[in-house]
Amino acid sequence: MGRWFRRWSLAAAFLAPFVYAAHAQDAGPDVEPALTAKPAASGAMKLQKTFLEHAVCAGASCPILTVNAYTPIDAGLTFKCTTDCVISATGTVQVFNNVSATRPWGVCIWIDGIVTEFGCPFQGYMPSDRSFVTGTLSESVSLTAGKHKVQAFVYSTTLGQLSIWNITYQLYQ
Repeated sequence: MGRWFRRWSLAAAFLAPFVYAAHAQDAGPDVEPALTAKPAASGAMKLQKTFLEHAVCAGASCPILTVNAYTPIDAGLTFKCTTDCVISATGTVQVFNNVSATRPWGVCIWIDGIVTEFGCPFQGYMPSDRSFVTGTLSESVSLTAGKHKVQAFVYSTTLGQLSIWNITYQLYQ
């Protein structure tokens, strides 16, 4: 049984990327392709700029989360890298559920209109009692020289609303 298990494990490990890629392609038009970006550089880089995005809203003024889609948190930030650079996004996002079902949600960034290779990490479930829940964002992506746009999004599988968010973008070169 041990030999069979090892062979099965190796086969599964080998085939997993292909199964995932095929599934992602069949996900439909609402799923954006992942950005092919280098992992963030781990060496010393110099902080060039810091940008802050934040808002507090209440009731009807809060942006509505679109069901099974990406809803923008902010208007996005356009910046220019004079050489290869790293954009880092950290922050917190508070949401609440408008329906009586408990459903998952995630927070992510897009670069140049495309969700990054990190996707929208699962934050947990929005409670069905319409109470608030907070998620975090922490992502860094290496980019080539040129003009880029970064924007934060919430992916929701249910009807909900944004409440409070605070996102810090940092540009390193």
